[in-house]
Order: sequence, then structure tokens, then C-alpha cells
Amino acid sequence: MSRNRSICLADNDVRHEIIRSRVPAETPWVSLQCDFRMVQRWERALGAQYPRLSVGPRLQAVAAKLRQPFLDWLNQAGETETPLVWWSSRLAECNTHLPTLFHQVCYLQLALDLVAEHPNILIFSDSAALLDSCRDVIHNADVTRLDSEPESALTKRLIRGWARYLPHAIKQIIMARLWAPNLDDSLRGAGDRPRVLLHTCIDESYFGEDGASRDRYFGDLPHWLEDNGFEVVVLPWVNNARRGWRSIYRWFRNARLKYVMPERYYSLRDYLWAAGIVWRQRNLLPGRHELAGLDITRLVRHMCRNSTSEMPITRPILYYRLIEKFARRGFRFDFYIDVHENFLQEKPQVIALNEFMPATKTIGFVHYMAPPPLFLSAYAHTNRSGTVPFPQRIVCNSVWFKELLERHGYAPERLAVGPSLRFPHLAGAKSVTAGNADRNAVLVIMPLELTAAYEMIVKLIAAFRSESELLLLIKPHPMTNFPQFLETHEFGSLPACMKVVDGNLDIWLSRVGCAIVMASTAALETALAGVPVVVVGRETALDMDPLGWFPEQSQPVVQADEINTAIHDIVRDHDRAQGKARAWARQHLPQLVSPISDETMQSFVT
Repeated sequence: MSRNRSICLADNDVRHEIIRSRVPAETPWVSLQCDFRMVQRWERALGAQYPRLSVGPRLQAVAAKLRQPFLDWLNQAGETETPLVWWSSRLAECNTHLPTLFHQVCYLQLALDLVAEHPNILIFSDSAALLDSCRDVIHNADVTRLDSEPESALTKRLIRGWARYLPHAIKQIIMARLWAPNLDDSLRGAGDRPRVLLHTCIDESYFGEDGASRDRYFGDLPHWLEDNGFEVVVLPWVNNARRGWRSIYRWFRNARLKYVMPERYYSLRDYLWAAGIVWRQRNLLPGRHELAGLDITRLVRHMCRNSTSEMPITRPILYYRLIEKFARRGFRFDFYIDVHENFLQEKPQVIALNEFMPATKTIGFVHYMAPPPLFLSAYAHTNRSGTVPFPQRIVCNSVWFKELLERHGYAPERLAVGPSLRFPHLAGAKSVTAGNADRNAVLVIMPLELTAAYEMIVKLIAAFRSESELLLLIKPHPMTNFPQFLETHEFGSLPACMKVVDGNLDIWLSRVGCAIVMASTAALETALAGVPVVVVGRETALDMDPLGWFPEQSQPVVQADEINTAIHDIVRDHDRAQGKARAWARQHLPQLVSPISDETMQSFVT
């Protein structure tokens, strides 16, 4: 590199007037951060004088190259750390639906590639550690580092998080002790039936008017267990319930199943203890770290420091204390069933059950259709499964998924094939959508992650603002408050061709000619229903595309004009596109969907 090269590294808080005064016009720029809102912000601030580099496909290529080296590094990390502190950390979890260390490593490599190609470039990021890491390794160039006290932002976020934490904890304790069901007497000792503790995530759709649960993840499993001689006690993780807590507790008291509320057993001391575990995560993985020739030490340190402001992490950490309290009170459970996504929300209770209730058999259920290749938490830590707090049995919802996990290092004896509980419409005899759907109707399946949802809406508006032939049916993720999302991001009224809908996905798939999906396993569900699907790729984040395992499927499209073209191509030759989609579905359904029967249900309790 020659010295006439000029590289500017800037964080998001630098004023655009300073950028304009320090960076010549016509300098290309790139945003290396997950939040697409920052791309929009800098485009508006800099205007056409500063061309933006579109790097979505290149980022995916870099991620694919670094995927296995990163997993190898992560599998060896944390071996000397305290188990509960390590396994409950964002660093160990590596949930790439959220910003992770893996994102930062990919951004660092991509930044170095771009610097080698462009004599002058402007790089934005929300990570001071990433920008400083770039500055450390860029030589023979004039490097300008523009920041605005980045540590102050972390400090402010930390203060806000801790300031809300204890008042929230006190409120939760008081409400649970006033209104939550008291099951102490019925849970002590062995019951007359085998007892199952079922941990499940509950949103507003869960609450049936007749007291029957509508479980999004486990379907009819709780009622099947009750009908087959088991006592089911639900440990609820309530999220995005629109009703108030008093109404929630009232429903639990009158429901057909039993519900044990963790907050009823916590004390303020437990919340302080959990906060201490989060604080200790700040010092994880000391020393120097290198991956694929990159010095990632700054990135590791930033990830650890940043986690101290994530007070929601304390919620699963508290489960360790909950299980300990259950054991001390003499509660007994024969089985513990939870989802298995390899998230930190699953680890503390497994650690505690192994320690305090070793007779309880732990079962994890892989509820979703398939993990995208870049959904790294699904593949992390598998080559050290003897020390990882995995459940004793992992029930997969298809033969294909079981084989995928085996290929990625899961012990075969730990895995079993169970039912596809979330997809009864695909497990039936007439699972492939048939009939006369409206070919001009397009189902838009929104992602859960909010920055992905924002990017999706922005691109759809740009692609179909003046659309007159198509009707886009916007189906929000059931665990998001979509009206609030639209209001928060000031979208105003959607274009006339867009209509927000709710209800079950399978119903809408039978009514449309094709679908648009971003960052959701619903892409594979749609394809298996025989509906043509267009996957939208991310601009500055990782593509969460489960169809990435199937090379015959089309690659994600990124730009608004590409989305428009892909949809109109399907509509224009709909009979051919639909026939191709249905043939693919019939070919792959036997391996990707498992029947719901007494035999497959038994995989949870044998």
C-alpha cells in the first residue's frame, strides 16, 4: 500500500459535517454493522456525493469461509472458565440472529479486503473495537480514526440497564407472590404418575379461552402426555403477552395444566446474585486471541464488556437458583423437557438439574425445520459434548435434521427422531398446497429480529411502492408487536398494495401464489408446502437462510429491484414455478418432516 491511500474509520456518533470536512467527496463508504437503519441514516446524511458500497453477497462469502475456523476456535474457548458464567454468556452462545463476535470477525476480514481494493474508503461501525482492530493492521496508508467517546455510550447503557433492574425484580416478586398459583404441596415427593416439567415460551396466542393451551412449539405434546399417564407441570417463559400479569396469573390458575411461576420462588438476593454472574462475564477469555490470521483480541474484550449491560441475560441465569430451590423443597420431576436451540436460555437449568436433581432426565426438542448454515449456535461446542450442558436426549423433528446434527459432531446416541410438532399441516397426507391460489397474492413472512424486519419493510416499500397488479400480505412474526414496530420506526401508512394479516401460516400459504421471506426458518416451511419462495438477503448482516443447505434453490436477492424482478418472474410464469415448487416439496418431505403419532411422541419419555 502506498502512502497516498486514505482510510477513514468512523463510529456512528460522529456528526456528518465532520465527515464531510475530513473525507473528500466521491470517497466510497461502507457500513459494517448489523443494523440496516445505520445504512439508511448515512445514505441520507452523505447523499449521492459519497457512493455506498453494497457488500451483502461479499459478507456472506466471507462468513462462509470463516464459519468453520470460528467454530473450531469457539469449541476450544472457555474450557477453564466457571461453567455457569461461561455457558450463560452471549460469547459462548453465538446466536447469530443477534450481533455476535462472529459478525465482528467477518466485518474485520471484509474491511481488510475492501481496504486492499479501494485507495480511499470510509468505514462506519458501531463497534470501537472493530475500528481500532482495523487501524492496528492497516499499514502504508493514512488512517484517520474519528470517534465521539465510544466508551461513554456503553457506560450510559450500563447505567440505564442496572437502574431498571432492581425495581423490575421487586415488581415481579410481589406480583408472583400475590397472584401466582401455589403448587408446593403437589410437587413434593413422587406423585402417582411420572411428572414432567415442561419449559416453553408463551405469547398471547397461547391463552385459549377454554383454559386449554395452544403451544406454538410443543403443539399437542402436553395433552398427549396427560392422556398417556403423565403429570405435566409447565414452567412458562412469558414473552410478548398483550394482557397484564394479573390476567396471565388468573388464566394459569384456571387452566387445565399446572403452571409453576419461577418469580414466586425468587428473592431480591437471587436477582443480585444473577447480576453478579453477568458482571463476571466481563472478564471471560483473557489473553491474546487469533483466528484465521486475524488478531481478534480487541473484539473478544469488547464482546465481554458489552455483555455487562444485557440485564435480560439474568432471567435464564436465575433458573439455576430456581432448580436449586426446587430440590431443597423436595420437588421431584422425572422428566424435564425444553426446546433445544443451543441458546444460553437452556444452559443454566441443565447445569442445575445435573447438580441438584440428577435423577431427572433432560430432553431437548429441536422444534424448527432446519437451522441456516450461518446460524452458528446450532453447531457450536459439538465436539466437546461431554462437557457441554446438553440435554441427555435431543429429539429432532426429522430424519434430515438428525443426520445434519450428526455431521456437525453431535453424539448419535444422544439424538432421536420425534414428531414435527410445529408442522402438522406438512405431516399430513395432503401436505403440499393444492387448489387455486391467487397468483397475484404474495405472502410476506416477517422475521422476528427487529432490524431484519426494518430492512425487509424498507426494501419492500422501495420494490413495490407503485405496484398495481400484486397484493402483498404482510404477516408479522407472532411474537412481535407489529403496530408498535411500524409506529416506532415511523413508517406511516404502508403502500396501497400492502395489507397486514394474522393467523396461521399454513392457511395463508394455501391462498397465495408465492412468498417473500427474510431471516426465518419459514423459508423452508414455505418451500415444503409447495409454494414458490423468494428469500431476501441482508445488506450488512448474515443471511439466516435454511434453504442454503439445498443448492438447487435460488440464491437470496438483496436489492429492491431484484426482489421486484424475482416476484414478477414467478407471477408471469406461475404454472411452471408452482409445478417446480410442488415437485421439490414432494421429493424432500419424507426426510424433512416426521409424522405425529404415538410412536414418535414416545421419543420424549423413553
